[in-house]
Amino acid sequence: MTRVSIGSRRTRLVIEAPTETPDGAGGAVVTWVDAGSCWARVRPYGGREAENRDQLAGEVGLEVTLRWRDDIGPRNRFRIGDRIIAISSAVDPDGRRRVLVCRCTETQI
Repeated sequence: MTRVSIGSRRTRLVIEAPTETPDGAGGAVVTWVDAGSCWARVRPYGGREAENRDQLAGEVGLEVTLRWRDDIGPRNRFRIGDRIIAISSAVDPDGRRRVLVCRCTETQI
């Protein structure tokens, strides 16, 4: 595994978790609440065009590397200002609980 220096983790991320509220019609409304924040290294690794709600949108693949946490997974998402970053996977690359590497997607309309 490539070591990630603490100085390269220079992006402040807000961690968001979903909460569901009944909508009165048998479904639920999902809202996102802050679940903490952290410093991370954010690097793009690819992109593609995709359709999103009948619009052409760009999807950027991001690798987010942060200090180990056991409360982050695909159910969560990151926010950087107005940018929303969906987590696809969260992996401990060497099994030593030092680093968490998240593969993420940011959709740009």
